Amino acid sequence: MPAVAEMLRAHNWRPRDLNGVIVSLGPGSYTGLRVGVMSAKAMAFALGIPMVGVPTFDAIARRAVVDALRLDVVADARQNQVYVQPFSRSLFRDAFAPAQPLNIVPAAAWVQGLANDTAVTGPGLRVVGRFVPATNRVAPADQWDPCVASVLAVGWERLIRGEGDAPFAVEPIYLRPSSAEEQWQRLGR
Repeated sequence: MPAVAEMLRAHNWRPRDLNGVIVSLGPGSYTGLRVGVMSAKAMAFALGIPMVGVPTFDAIARRAVVDALRLDVVADARQNQVYVQPFSRSLFRDAFAPAQPLNIVPAAAWVQGLANDTAVTGPGLRVVGRFVPATNRVAPADQWDPCVASVLAVGWERLIRGEGDAPFAVEPIYLRPSSAEEQWQRLGR
């Protein structure tokens, strides 16, 4: 919240000048997502303004400048696994839209099942990129990560259409327990 207060001061805005709150939902750092989403919920509720949650992979797909109609976004899920979500579009000028839900799969299985006409992007390429076949287009490395502008672009489109998410219903996107919970489970507790 101190960073939000500083941003508001830097632009000479008051909280009541805001028209909505846009927040990235993950996947990502368990604690970072929890803190970010809870802060956004509190702000939207306190100010009585709409809230829009943006899945992080949607923001990454938005950044991808590739000549393809299909795109896989990948991130490292650790333990030789990747988070992967397929996106598609009908025309090259269209934005990519989710084609299937986000999932965790073994990295080797994802690479083996990658169709030749599917482009790839995402921070997971830093780990598995060397295994991606040369027949697949790869987005430039400077487009692999989400950025504030891409989160805002996706969220803003929903906000101006009058869409929003009920603050109490918004949850971070987790497909696995936190690393502390996984360690606890391995210890049999």
